[in-house]
Amino acid sequence: MDDSLFITQIQRYSLHDGPGIRTTVFLKGCNLSCRWCHNPETQKSGPQIQYLPKRCIQCGACLQACPEKALYIEEGHIKRNAGKCAVCGACAKVCYPDATKVIGEKLALPALMETLEADRDLYEDGGGVTFSGGEPMLQAGVLSRFLPKIREAGIPVTVDTAGCVPFDWFELLLPEVDLFLYDIKMTDPLKHKDFTGVSNELILDNAARLSRAGSRLWIRTPLMHGVNDTEEDLNGLHRFLEGLSGVERLDLLPYHAYGNYKAEGIGLPSRTFQTPSDEQMRRIQEYFSDIADAVSIM
Repeated sequence: MDDSLFITQIQRYSLHDGPGIRTTVFLKGCNLSCRWCHNPETQKSGPQIQYLPKRCIQCGACLQACPEKALYIEEGHIKRNAGKCAVCGACAKVCYPDATKVIGEKLALPALMETLEADRDLYEDGGGVTFSGGEPMLQAGVLSRFLPKIREAGIPVTVDTAGCVPFDWFELLLPEVDLFLYDIKMTDPLKHKDFTGVSNELILDNAARLSRAGSRLWIRTPLMHGVNDTEEDLNGLHRFLEGLSGVERLDLLPYHAYGNYKAEGIGLPSRTFQTPSDEQMRRIQEYFSDIADAVSIM
């Protein structure tokens, strides 16, 4: 049994992934493919090579290091023959400007605990560890073995999820999770499938079941102008959230395009959406003010 999580990075001193100061562990692998994804490097479950041409100084060290001869120069840029690339990471090891990286590594519990213990003093005001992604619930089996040890150490646990997994996977973790950051993009099932690749039926059902189970919930909704900020979309989300108990907070996340830069680095198409205006974001914030104790714009 492999008791390691597959992650992309650990972000320390995080202020936006739950209460207090957090250590956020980004897990790799997601079963949604949101067109606006802010962390596209976390979608694929296996390791990937990321190449950021703006950082590249054209030194050629990676070409010489590649044992498969999968790299070549074309029009002034390093190109990769995906059919030859073994994702061995030899190119990344010699790339000192960090233009090339291997995205994805295994993290065992002792290594994670060492990091959390080093950050323990930061958690005094309600902080702790947040498992984000990607979709951390896809690794619920390993988390179910990690989380009891973390809780035994007195470290609060938050899980950031889109909720598109069988509910019995949540049941594995419920006793050990203090808070769920729960992503709800939109309530229209056809539009949700069009923009994320999956129906939202399971997502909404799991949110309701977590609510009935007494879980603490912070709902998170990314907002793209003309996509899910219409009156119909907002009314649908409002009606759904009215039926939930345990919603302490609603976080509204206006769209940003930072994910495009990372998507291009791993060969995924980049898509750009419009960000709702500041005035519109304030109106949306006011509209949802009766839903939770706090409605924030992040």
